[in-house]
Amino acid sequence: WVAGSVASGAADGTRAVATLSGVCGVAFDAFAGDVVACDWNSHRVRRVSELGRVNTWVGSGAGASTTGIRTLAAVFKPYFTASSAAGDVYLTEDAGCVVSKITAAGSLTHFAGTALSCSHAVGVAGAASFHNPAGIALFGTKLSVAQLRTPYIRTINTATSDAQVLAGTGVAGFNDGAADAASFSLPYGCAFD
Repeated sequence: WVAGSVASGAADGTRAVATLSGVCGVAFDAFAGDVVACDWNSHRVRRVSELGRVNTWVGSGAGASTTGIRTLAAVFKPYFTASSAAGDVYLTEDAGCVVSKITAAGSLTHFAGTALSCSHAVGVAGAASFHNPAGIALFGTKLSVAQLRTPYIRTINTATSDAQVLAGTGVAGFNDGAADAASFSLPYGCAFD
């Protein structure tokens, strides 16, 4: 047990008194040496220290998706994170339908997609859209994102914010094959091998 009590909530504090609610993606941030946890129900991204202290890093707790610094930003059902060696953390917002970027200082911006525009479109930054982005993985300058609705595996270039389709037809199924012929049914997580 690293942190959290049996009670559900959003209280920061030491291992025994901190509360969490609906934790989804948990990832290690090697730059800061902390665990980053997506607290889905409380609309917050939390940091857990090696000693188990929990602190709200980003998110006001409001069910909204707005940019800003730390708790002045709002994250709508944060789902999964991937961290870079430079200290940036990329975040999928399930209900916000956007991929956000959080700097080491805690400044959140919408990196790819338009907040609350839950659909599917390729494009750069705000011209792209996502339909319930879930699992996210980072390798070099490429992010991969599992998109639950209109099931695709998406790819985002971290240098340009260009979001494209890596694989999938957008129709639920279980077909193997070439990238544009393969199909997925509710892809949830993804990782680089």
